[in-house]
Amino acid sequence: MYDIGIIQPIGRFPKLAYCYLDIINDNDCCFLTPSIISSSLKNSSIPYLDCTLNQLIYLIKYIPNLQSLNIRIVDHSTILQIPTIIFLSIKNLKVFFFGTLHSMKNLLRTMSNLEKLKIEIESTYIDGYQWETMIENYLLNLIMFQFKMSTSLSSNQQNEEQKIDEILNSFRSHFWIEKHQWFVQCYWILADTSSIIHVYTLPYAFSDFLLHR
Repeated sequence: MYDIGIIQPIGRFPKLAYCYLDIINDNDCCFLTPSIISSSLKNSSIPYLDCTLNQLIYLIKYIPNLQSLNIRIVDHSTILQIPTIIFLSIKNLKVFFFGTLHSMKNLLRTMSNLEKLKIEIESTYIDGYQWETMIENYLLNLIMFQFKMSTSLSSNQQNEEQKIDEILNSFRSHFWIEKHQWFVQCYWILADTSSIIHVYTLPYAFSDFLLHR
């Protein structure tokens, strides 16, 4: 677990509206709760420093007017928690997420006023039915939704084709096609023992595209 000691000075700049920190995890970087509230900060980007959901919550408490956030979350919690705080000011979230479905639900429940969500997911696959339930329950104001995620399959081609149909069908409900007009595509990578399916929204919104693994 890391501290964000490097974030401590942010509150000392009373007119700071945008903050981008190009830092990564190492033994010298720590994630320490800020001691000064930054009321001016509206946009924060920390795309390469891992943090848990609890660390993120502690951080945002000190940025009460934050509207846009770019963050990297690594959280393997298996407990679904009722949020003790909801950050209504945050409208735009871009996140790299490595964790459990419970952690994802806990994250979305703390940001129920989101209008834009762009998310790249590793380690957890979430189908269209699960996304629909979470958005309908937690993100009623969501307008723009962009994601990419992956899942692996066995090498049995017949089962793979059936699984791909199941994946795509979960994103073909009235909720996806008619209500929001969010369209989803998948890319299938064949391998000897297993295959990888990359699932993403259209138009493709990410800078890289994995053609092989």
